[in-house]
Amino acid sequence: MARTPEQRRIAWRERPVRERRPKTYNADENAPMRRINDALGFRPHVLSGRWRLDL
Repeated sequence: MARTPEQRRIAWRERPVRERRPKTYNADENAPMRRINDALGFRPHVLSGRWRLDL
């Protein structure tokens, strides 16, 4: 069933606070974006990475 924008806003407000925290994903080498996130109070939660092997 599709929700109206108002129903989505209500559902968002009713969620526990821990579920309303925004998440961002930035590459470690993206220092300008990481500085912005730091200034806004974002803190690392999960680290992930990729490996690549050229044959």
